Amino acid sequence: MGRRRRAVLKAILGVLVVLIAAGGYYFYKARQSRPTEALRTGPLEKRVGGQEGIEELVHEFVGMLTKDERLRDRFTAIDRPGLEKRLSAFLCEQVGGGCKYEGKPMAEAHGELGITGEEFAAFMELFIVSMNNVELPQQEQNDLIDVMMALEGSVVKE
Repeated sequence: MGRRRRAVLKAILGVLVVLIAAGGYYFYKARQSRPTEALRTGPLEKRVGGQEGIEELVHEFVGMLTKDERLRDRFTAIDRPGLEKRLSAFLCEQVGGGCKYEGKPMAEAHGELGITGEEFAAFMELFIVSMNNVELPQQEQNDLIDVMMALEGSVVKE
């Protein structure tokens, strides 16, 4: 099997994995009744473990990004501690924490990078695996997936 064909098959497999995960997520959301207040008390930032929980998730996630064969080339020259700090602040702000993200807007920060839909799908796949690795409850995972999926239009430029 040729190199190019193998790369295409790997990309398709990666997309299928994300589609299956996303399908499970949307099936789960569709079967769920409206969450009760008992399930959704307080801001999402508190439900994911506060700043410490966000930093743990981001550390796990960035570690996976830098090792994944589909995405690691995008992160080889990056300042990992700086990326973790910016991503933690961004995510904390997005989930109602007391943090202030001071980086560039997502479209500006990622607009010239030529990020593809396949790369974003791989990014989301790793984000889901990271949330599982740090043992976030399913409801919080679903809410964080909503936050991250909202970025797609700002960062993907096929």
